[in-house]
Amino acid sequence: MNVALSRAKSKLVIVGSTSFLVEAVRGVNPDAGDHDLSFIDAIVNTVDQLKEERRPDGTPCAASIEPAKLSGPTPC
Repeated sequence: MNVALSRAKSKLVIVGSTSFLVEAVRGVNPDAGDHDLSFIDAIVNTVDQLKEERRPDGTPCAASIEPAKLSGPTPC
């Protein structure tokens, strides 16, 4: 995970479900104490903060796409 996040030069695309990750961490760490998976909470929180920030050209620093917007037309 560290290599994937630290090597991006201009754009990083992460495919996955943040709600699934948060629930998975909560399942093994219900008290929100320090845990081996606590870094996942930090990643999700950082992405959420970056969604609120903008680059000088107005582009968001991070974005997420809802699954419904990813699906194509329904096959016949």
